[in-house]
This record gives sequence, C-alpha cells and structure tokens, in this order.
Amino acid sequence: MSVINRRKQKVEERKLWDEEIRQLPLEKSRKRGIVIITVMLFGFAVILFRLADLMIFDHEKLSERAAQQYIREKTLTPQRGVIWDRNLKEMATNIETDSLYAVPVRVKDANRLSSEIAPIIKVSAGEINGVLRKKKEKGFAWLARRMDLETSRKLEGLRSSFREGEIGFVTEPKRYYPKGQIASHVLGFSNIDDRGIAGIELVYDEYLKGEVKSVSVGVDARGKSLDSDIRETVPGNNIILTIDEGLQYIVERELTNAMEERKAKAAVAIMMDPATGEILALANRPTYDPNFPSAADGEEKRNRAITDLYEPGSTMKSVLASAALEEKAVRPGDMFDVSKGTITVGGKTIHDVHRHGVLSFQEVIQKSSNVGAVKVGMRLGAAKYYDYLKKFGYGDKTGIDFPGEVKGILRGVKNWSGTSLAAMSIG
Repeated sequence: MSVINRRKQKVEERKLWDEEIRQLPLEKSRKRGIVIITVMLFGFAVILFRLADLMIFDHEKLSERAAQQYIREKTLTPQRGVIWDRNLKEMATNIETDSLYAVPVRVKDANRLSSEIAPIIKVSAGEINGVLRKKKEKGFAWLARRMDLETSRKLEGLRSSFREGEIGFVTEPKRYYPKGQIASHVLGFSNIDDRGIAGIELVYDEYLKGEVKSVSVGVDARGKSLDSDIRETVPGNNIILTIDEGLQYIVERELTNAMEERKAKAAVAIMMDPATGEILALANRPTYDPNFPSAADGEEKRNRAITDLYEPGSTMKSVLASAALEEKAVRPGDMFDVSKGTITVGGKTIHDVHRHGVLSFQEVIQKSSNVGAVKVGMRLGAAKYYDYLKKFGYGDKTGIDFPGEVKGILRGVKNWSGTSLAAMSIG
C-alpha cells in the first residue's frame, strides 16, 4: 500500500507541476496587459490634462494668436469737435457718411470687382486693382472714403453680387460747413482723414480731433468673413469763435459788392471790437467753399488778411496822436495852419485831399489832414514816434490764431530817410 500511495502522490505532484507550467504564460500575459492598460490610461490622462490646460489657461493666448493671423485693424477717425460762432451758431460740424473697404484675401475676382466699382467711385479699375495687390498682406484696403449718399446707395445695390466679406461699409464722420463760403478763410478745412489743413481747423487740430478708433476686419481659417469691431472713441473738443455769423455775412456781401464795383482783383475786410480787440468778421475775395476745397485754387484759398502786407494808411494817425499827447508834444487845443494844403519835407511834397484852413489838433485827427499830421510828427520827433510804434506792435506779429501770419515791416530809426517821419505820420 505504501508503494501505491507513493505512486499516487507522485502522480498528483506531477499534475500540479504541469498546471503551474501551463499557468506561467497566462500570468505573464496578464501582467503585460496590466502594464499596457496602465500606460494607455496615463497617456489619456496626459492628453486630457493638456486639453484642459489649452482650453482654460491658454485660451486667450491662442485666441489672440489666431486673431492676429486673420484679423487686420484700420484706424478710423472719431467725431471732430464742432466750431460755433459767438452766438453758438454752427460754423463747422460733422455728418455721417459711408466708407467702402475691401478684404483683399477674400476677393475672388479682382478684375470684376474693380471694373464694376470703378465707374461708381470715379476712379480707374487699374487703380483699384493696384490697391488690392498692395494691401493684400495687410488684409484691409480702403476703396472710397466718406462717400455721398447717391454713391453709397449704388454700391449697396452691388454688394449682394459679390461673395460675403469681399467688400464692406464703415460709417465715418465727414466735416461739413453748413454756411458754405461764409467765413471760409476763418474756418479753413480738413482733409480726407479729418486732419486740419487751413484756418482754425489747422491751428486747433489737436484740440478739435478726438481719440482715434480702429475697425477689425478679416477672415477665419475657412475663409468666412468676420464681423467688424468698431471700438469706442472720444469726440474732439468744441470751439467758440469771436466771429459773429450775422456780421460776417454782411461784411462778405458788402465786400463782394465793393470788389465788383471797383473791378478789383482781390479784397479784404476785417471787423473788430475796438474795446476788446475781438475779431467779429474777417473776409477775403476771391473765396471758396470749404466743403469742396479741391475745387478751389491757391488764390481763392489765400487768406490775404493774414499773409499779405499792407500800408496801415491813416489809421497810423491815431498812434501819432496818442504818442504826441503822451509826450506832451501837443495839447488838445493847439492850432495848425494847413490852409496851403501842401507841405514839402526832404524834397517830397505831401498834399491834403481837401483844403481845410486852420485846424485844432483834434480836428487834424478828425479830418485826417496829412499836412497837419506831418506837423504833429515833426513836433514829436522820429525817435519817440518809433518807440511808440514798437509799443503798439508795429513790426511784430499780432499772435492771431491763424497760420501763415507775416509780421509788419518797421525799420529801425537809424535807417529812416529824410522823408520817413513825414510818410509814417500820415500812414
């Protein structure tokens, strides 16, 4: 029995051994599978973490990068400040207009677009094609700025015939002068970008213009157009002039009449408040309409009241009288015999327009007697008269708020000739 039992025991041990041998590959496979699954789960975890990082933490950075690839910005102008007269009547304001732009990368057929739009905006098709080529990398191209209503309507009718996003409209303010030619040389005008070019518009350009804004246009990765993004802006500051629009109209009307009557080539008029020095009206002829500055030539735009030199004429007699009284060279009751109507100084004979006889100092000024003024000037003397002329601002700029002002000519007294005192006494 013992032999049989031992045999059975060996058989059982053999079976167990064989079973263990058979289980070895299964165990290895199971462990390998666990390792593979673990690695895969770890990989998925890394991917999920990265996706979360991109969506949560890097979202703004990626969005900005994508926007930079497909969006371009174009600077637009804000509302320019209003210019009023002294009674708050609008002299320069703004109206809303449409401006046409194209997104070159979206344009499917540049030749067709150019040929259809060119006649409406009154430029050549070649010019539009050139703009599209030049601006292709920038993603934005102006085709027409601040169009009139009729042009805008015609282009709006064409818009549907082009692919979405090829062209678009942006609303921009356009400078408008409701009084037309009135005070044109005072106001000046601005250019297509709303920058002041002449007059008050130029001198106070920084004050009148507001803070700029941008419009973002472009296409996404699939070529679909993006909406424009108009940013908020700050309008420019307003200005109140000393000009009186009613008086300005009268001065301009009378200046036109005088110019036609005298058959003059040009004419200038300035109306001032003598108590304050404020300019109430300033006009030039010929003139122009600041709404259409390109239609005017240089002579029409020229502000002769500021850029040209003039002999002051008999207005200088008032300076002479002030200086003579201040220096006690004359007294109000002094009498001057001007009955001859002429006086000769340095070989030059000076005449009165009208014969007067004997005049008091006050009457010399009232009647603007040239002979009497020369006699007053000779009492005052050249040196003292020159000093007063300088004090009154002769030979200097006035500092008026206009570009291009020239200063008067006042030679030093050492350079005066034998007739200078007499000539400057009468103006």
